[in-house]
Amino acid sequence: MSQIRTRYNVCRVVVDAVINNMAEQHTTGYGSAGNFYDTDSYTFPPYDDPYFFSSSCPSPDGMVSSYSDPSEVRDCRLEGRLDLATGKHPLQLIIAYYLNELLSYGVVGFRIDAASNIWPKHLQEIRNQLTNLSESAGFPANTLPFIYQDVVPPGTAILPQDYYDTGSKSLALDTMSSYANVLGPTGARGKETACCLMLWRKREEQGEDGEGKQPTPHIRTHA
Repeated sequence: MSQIRTRYNVCRVVVDAVINNMAEQHTTGYGSAGNFYDTDSYTFPPYDDPYFFSSSCPSPDGMVSSYSDPSEVRDCRLEGRLDLATGKHPLQLIIAYYLNELLSYGVVGFRIDAASNIWPKHLQEIRNQLTNLSESAGFPANTLPFIYQDVVPPGTAILPQDYYDTGSKSLALDTMSSYANVLGPTGARGKETACCLMLWRKREEQGEDGEGKQPTPHIRTHA
């Protein structure tokens, strides 16, 4: 374990965390910890029926079929996967415990998978329970974990700005298309150079690059 922590401290690992969706409906099997699950009976140790959205889903079949209704997107099943009721405090405690356990191993943050399908308020309530990054790993006191969120691009009822700022803290937004548009030209098939990438990074971190340009609207860093 000490070797893992040392490696994580050097590499600054960000974990891709799935905290909202469980297995697809009408399936059974065994999880990585050896526990049996049955989606039809809402059996997912330690989760059971009260931990899932059901009655609050406005969709007749319980599925996310349209991104024009925020409630459907966040309270219904994405591609048939059972949807955890992330607003319930006992569930938030379990999720926060899981994330804090990973932080104790030395990871520095998380990419929240399918964040569009989670209410921003619920994400903030979970985030408020996370521990600060370790000073022994070289971080200043009271440094928050880095949070990136998988959010659908603009043009739907899900507004990217809903995931920017909550209270006095900033949330980083991970929209893959935006990253590709900005970083793609630096790849093997692009024409931009590494110095341009460093300039982009400076603009993202400091808010401008000497020419009055503002940060890419889909990416924010921590306050």
